[in-house]
Amino acid sequence: MTAPPVPRAAISFCDVDIVFGPRPQDALAMIDQNMSREQILDATGQVLGCAGVSLDVQRGEICVLMGLSGSGKSTLIRMSLREERATKGTIWVAGKDITKMPTWKVPYLRRTVGTVFQDFKLLPNKTVGENVAFALEVIGRPRSVVRRQVQQVLELVGLSTKSDRYPSHLSGGEQQRVSVGASLPGPASSNRRPRALGMRWASRSICVGRIRMSFPGRTRSVGNPMRERRDSVECVHTA
Repeated sequence: MTAPPVPRAAISFCDVDIVFGPRPQDALAMIDQNMSREQILDATGQVLGCAGVSLDVQRGEICVLMGLSGSGKSTLIRMSLREERATKGTIWVAGKDITKMPTWKVPYLRRTVGTVFQDFKLLPNKTVGENVAFALEVIGRPRSVVRRQVQQVLELVGLSTKSDRYPSHLSGGEQQRVSVGASLPGPASSNRRPRALGMRWASRSICVGRIRMSFPGRTRSVGNPMRERRDSVECVHTA
């Protein structure tokens, strides 16, 4: 049997379902019958995260996921990092089928994907500059490169004058910009920025405007995976 072609998109979700619970297979038939999350929960005790998601994010594109809180936006981003595993379907990131990826390769995948988390994941005992430098050191950048790129990243996110401050001395928006900066260095084998940047709630800050200016490309909004009304957003950018 001929293998399916590798998608040309930077990130591709192909008919993806994710069900949380000890018996996810019990819910799959009900998903195919277009039954609601509540009906599936009542009948099987399983929680439907996302259903029937097919989405391509092209290279250089900013894709905004919009939807009700709890509708599956962050779950999609977590699946692109293999923090969550799809129950059904295929997910491709940078030409690799991550649904079949061996567990030992997952850390190497994550080094090519920058992520800004809702709680920012900053190290409280390190300064702004040290937080950004740590992200570079982890992926193996030489010290001379680290020193140069830390200043470049802080200028990009508008924090070049606050390199010596600790996260507790920053506002929430400034902490978020440090998190964005720490996500930008990219893979150790390349001078390019990350192939993908996932942002959870980051659209509520100045960060999206700065990222939009720094990464020119097409911007697209996508309805949320559970087909409910839109009132919150997530953002994915691919380089």
